[in-house]
Amino acid sequence: MSAESIHAESATVIGQGSSMVGTLEVGHIVHVEGSFRGTLRTPARLDVGEEGLVEAERLEVGEAIVRGRVSGHLQATRTIHFTATAAFRGSVHTPRLVIEEGARLDVTDAPEEEAVAEDEAPAA
Repeated sequence: MSAESIHAESATVIGQGSSMVGTLEVGHIVHVEGSFRGTLRTPARLDVGEEGLVEAERLEVGEAIVRGRVSGHLQATRTIHFTATAAFRGSVHTPRLVIEEGARLDVTDAPEEEAVAEDEAPAA
């Protein structure tokens, strides 16, 4: 994604050489070329660039495009796309998953709290 296309839409950008720690909740695209550690929520897209590093307990997004390194629980309401340069470790939950050849994934089970919530749901 070019710098022009990032700025053409409303976006929060964590640029290369920058880092952020904490909770980020926004209503638009989040583009990470630097590093982010914490919790992230957006109904829009998380876009992790090739140099990006995201270490999060929870990532709740509309969609995710991962080109860099991500760890944690990644949940998307629409799509998660791991490109050939992606490195991921953690759990995923999404209705649509795209994995390009070359992507490195170490996928674990969903967090216990999510599994318990599903077990407690009434039978259909």
